[in-house]
Amino acid sequence: MYYCPYCGNQVEQTENFCVTCGESLPENLENRAYVEKRSWKKLILPMTLILIGIISVLSAHFFLSYQEQKALAKFKQAEEMALIGDYEQAKQLTDQALNKKKNFPVAQQVSQFLEKAITYQEEIANINALNEQKQYNESLSIIHQIESKLESYTGQLVEQLQQELQVKEDETLIQQLTTKLDDEPTTDTLKAILYQLESINNKQTENLKQKTEEKLISMTTKKATNLLEENQFSQALTVVEDSLTILGESEQLKNLETTINKEKVAFETAREQRIEQALTKFEEEKEVNQNDAVELLNLDIKQDKNDLKVTGELKSVASVPIHSILVQYTIKDGGDNELLQHEVYVYPETLYPNEVGQIEFTHSNVAEEDKTYEIATDEITWFLND
Repeated sequence: MYYCPYCGNQVEQTENFCVTCGESLPENLENRAYVEKRSWKKLILPMTLILIGIISVLSAHFFLSYQEQKALAKFKQAEEMALIGDYEQAKQLTDQALNKKKNFPVAQQVSQFLEKAITYQEEIANINALNEQKQYNESLSIIHQIESKLESYTGQLVEQLQQELQVKEDETLIQQLTTKLDDEPTTDTLKAILYQLESINNKQTENLKQKTEEKLISMTTKKATNLLEENQFSQALTVVEDSLTILGESEQLKNLETTINKEKVAFETAREQRIEQALTKFEEEKEVNQNDAVELLNLDIKQDKNDLKVTGELKSVASVPIHSILVQYTIKDGGDNELLQHEVYVYPETLYPNEVGQIEFTHSNVAEEDKTYEIATDEITWFLND
């Protein structure tokens, strides 16, 4: 039998190359004989080295696989800590995962974000102190700054932090609006509070909204009632309608609106009646002023020998001053014979409403001592102001 001196496998006498290892076979057949033991000795070292290499590769593979599993476990724990808001613990676990697996891009990104999240969390914690000091605008400014910084990130952890910020913003707004409500607000302030509450999705807003609406209704009722007492109907209606626009529905304000409208109609009706009455009275007074402006109180005649003295009084019943009042009269003797007709001006020249004027005139040498005389008014005229 013949063998390959290189690999030790059996070969044929006629073969020039080993069909197993491919080496060229010696031409001398003696060199092909009895080499089996010698060939296997040459293979011990290479085979050992190969075996050691395989073991080393497998060991490294299993070690790296073990490290990767531990890194993944740490990273999962970090995720759990982050989702419950413990960002510092999550950061430590993420860094431990990176120590066990250097090529871990996701963990590197999360670690960087957690570092910022820890800072944000500290800033959010400071908001409570600011709110206690009623520095609400500063609190809201911090929240908006953090929200702006988070816009460049995505993911579940970012969404969680954004939700936390939203809750804190709502809490801050509610505290701010509550403070405004307790600080003697105007109706405009109350309307602004209700408008802001519409944008807050929080159960606490229901109680605050109810208190604000009650206060707005109370203040609106008081303001509108005061205007109503002053007969400022349009302004009163505007006040009520403005509040109803914000409130939507309010039975109390609806009833007040109805009352104002009724009072307005009643007032306008009464005013029209007063105007009509005034016009009627004016026409009546005008007629009186033109035709019956004076009332003759008395007109007497006295004889003194041959003289006749006429005296009398009249009163102005006009509603305006009257001027140049002229009294025309006739004097007759006892036999009903007309002695004379005469006219005389009343003094003072102008009589004001309800004022009394005097009539006085002496007719000289017209009377006979043995006769009696009577006087009668013929006509009284006067002038009115233009």
